[in-house]
Amino acid sequence: MSVTKSMFISIGYLKETTPLNDNVDDSKIRTIILATQRMFIEPILGTDLYNKIAAEIIAGTLSGNYATLTNTWVAPCLGWYTFSELIPDVSVQVARGGVYRSNAENSSTASLSELNYYQQKQRDRGEHFGERLTDYLCSNSSLFPEYSTNSNEDLNPIRSKAFRGISLDNVKPNRYERLSGGQRY
Repeated sequence: MSVTKSMFISIGYLKETTPLNDNVDDSKIRTIILATQRMFIEPILGTDLYNKIAAEIIAGTLSGNYATLTNTWVAPCLGWYTFSELIPDVSVQVARGGVYRSNAENSSTASLSELNYYQQKQRDRGEHFGERLTDYLCSNSSLFPEYSTNSNEDLNPIRSKAFRGISLDNVKPNRYERLSGGQRY
């Protein structure tokens, strides 16, 4: 099995930790997990660390710091991103005759604006856990040498997406503040 087929979370984990209904087709979930890993997790980890974890999952040797990274930090991020990516796909079926929308008997489909709002809400959760994952990696990069060994066509890890505000540390006081020692009367 190649690293592109390695799932960092199980379908069971996704169903246990998100509002995903048990009757959603596992094959649909699997394809979204794999795509979501590549779209959201690989850019955070970088290609080398991503491939290292994928190879260890396939070999059944994931342990130590890499298991902690995957189970504690990657899994919640990937779970919420995957759930957000599944939202538009769970009610749609692609078949030989075209694209069909499923509809349960005693329910009504959400409007497009409701669907977009709900999907963004779940993506925000993924981003929250993505920021925590990034912070963990930056604080513990010495535990994961692959985090800084990417080259050529590899993805370099995204170190931070968050807007952390504006730093005023290097702002020089105006003339009045310098003359009066910062005291205002």
